[in-house]
Amino acid sequence: MLELDLTLTAEEALAICLERGLAVTSERELAGSPGSKHWHLSRPGHAGTLELSERDSRASVKVHSRREGTWAPRLARELAARHPDEEPTLVERPAVEVMFTRAAADAQPEITRAWTELEDRVGSLRGRKFYGTFDPRTEEYRACVQVREGDDAGALGLELGTLPGGRFARVRLRGEPPDVYRMILPSFQALARRAVGDDTRPSLEFYRRHDVIELLLPVR
Repeated sequence: MLELDLTLTAEEALAICLERGLAVTSERELAGSPGSKHWHLSRPGHAGTLELSERDSRASVKVHSRREGTWAPRLARELAARHPDEEPTLVERPAVEVMFTRAAADAQPEITRAWTELEDRVGSLRGRKFYGTFDPRTEEYRACVQVREGDDAGALGLELGTLPGGRFARVRLRGEPPDVYRMILPSFQALARRAVGDDTRPSLEFYRRHDVIELLLPVR
């Protein structure tokens, strides 16, 4: 049996699991531990069960040897290696001129399509700076690339726009794709609980490297 303590909260670990497509199959208190929480999570269509517990404000995961499947021990170790979101850093950013494609909906298949279309139209990605944006007023996601000298958005079949500058709360995500991409939504949700956002500007994802993403929440 594998049992590991987490530095994440149970809420953060549960959000990551749900973002990975896991389903809660049971939720209850631990026997003899009033106020505790205990979840069983499974991956639909696959064998294996991950147990997540919270007791005395401490979280842990457990995988029984007969319920490992092909994924549960790996995910348990990943959760144990994760640390709570770093303290947000307040940064001032200039406005950035970009070319972009739109996702027809704020849903992963459409977001993936928008990125594929952008990268195909741009061609070489070397030296390029890429951003994702989400506008809470319109619920629109855009895949963006910063404009550089010689770019012709019209010839590439892309739209032109400007990412607003100003003050942002920033945290960094580190990890290998595609797993790091699944951390974006729960991390933005955690960031929004820590800072007073400004919903007149879009939130930004800055792809600093293939394995480092800066999340930028506009703040007042």
